[in-house]
Formats: sequence, C-alpha cells, structure tokens
Amino acid sequence: MKYMAKMEKDEWCSCPFRYAVTAFVDKWSLLILRDMNFLGRKRYSEFLKAEEGISTNILADRLDRLVTQTILEKQPDVENPGKQIYVLTKKGRDLLPILLDIVRWSHKWDQDTVVEDEFIAEINDNPVKFVADFYDKGMMNVCPEEDHICTGTV
Repeated sequence: MKYMAKMEKDEWCSCPFRYAVTAFVDKWSLLILRDMNFLGRKRYSEFLKAEEGISTNILADRLDRLVTQTILEKQPDVENPGKQIYVLTKKGRDLLPILLDIVRWSHKWDQDTVVEDEFIAEINDNPVKFVADFYDKGMMNVCPEEDHICTGTV
C-alpha cells in the first residue's frame, strides 16, 4: 500500500477517509455536530454561543458545507417566521456512532476530558441500542449547556 502523500490523485479519490475528511472532519464542523447532537442546538445564533468562539464567517461556511454534503438541511423555523433552523439528515444522524466513539476515546485517553462515567457506561452497555434510542427517546439533550459532558467544565 502506498502512503497517502504519495498516492496519485485518482487513487486518493476512492479512499473512504478522503470522503469523511472532506464531508465533516474539521474542528468547527465537528463542534457543530456536537452541539446539534448533544446540546440540541439548531439555530445560527445558538451555534455562535459555543464557548469555543466560532466567528460568523466560519460558522456560515461550515453550515453551508454541511448542508452541501447533505449532513444537515435547512428548514423553516416555526418559532421565528422568516428564519431557518438546521436539522440533521439521515446521513447526519448516521454519524452518531462516530461521535460517540470520539467521546469514549477522549474519555479513555485524555485526562482533561470530563464525561460522566454513567454516560460512558450507558454507551458501552449496549452501543447499538443506545444509538437506536438516542433520537427516538429524545436523548439529544444529554448535554445541557450547564452540563460538563461536552463543554469540559465542571
């Protein structure tokens, strides 16, 4: 197998990591997906409140990219006529196991990562059931803003 840096362009184009990297793997896109999945955020103004301090131009760009990749879609905001919300598509919801693996991996290997042991135990107990129940049972708000499961604060 060739190293990716030495691969010809047509060889790299069929690599599954290339697809994932271009679709959603950058700091800001992952944080948007975190906020949608674990904080229940869906409005532009809500994403701006993230403590990481995303700038408006970066936020607009990443939301557009996620929409273009069909990971998110825009829908009318029934609570604020004339405005839109962002919702996860089926393709976006299918990223949940990956996001949960990132949470588990960080919990295991990073001493500064703060995640409730109960949350990790619940994921580990039956990962397939946990993922299936996550959206069906309204578990999207497992990380309220003041909770430290995602924000890293105690």
